[in-house]
Amino acid sequence: MKRLDILRQQTHESDIQTAIFDAISRKYPLGLTRTGISSALNRNVSSDDIADALERLIAAGKIRGVYQRNGRRGRPREVWYKQ
Repeated sequence: MKRLDILRQQTHESDIQTAIFDAISRKYPLGLTRTGISSALNRNVSSDDIADALERLIAAGKIRGVYQRNGRRGRPREVWYKQ
């Protein structure tokens, strides 16, 4: 991979992280689900890219994820909050 391509990819990843952190901390301070994050990004970012960005934000100590059960069957929803 060329250096310019690597720099573009890093910039893209950084932009996604910034957009997710902005959505969680400013627009939705009461928490945001993965579906909400996708919507906040206009559904233009792959789920893999969102997962990678969430992992980096967790590692940086900027966000935390909580699983919430709503009393129904099925999986609990994953809600993300500013740390």
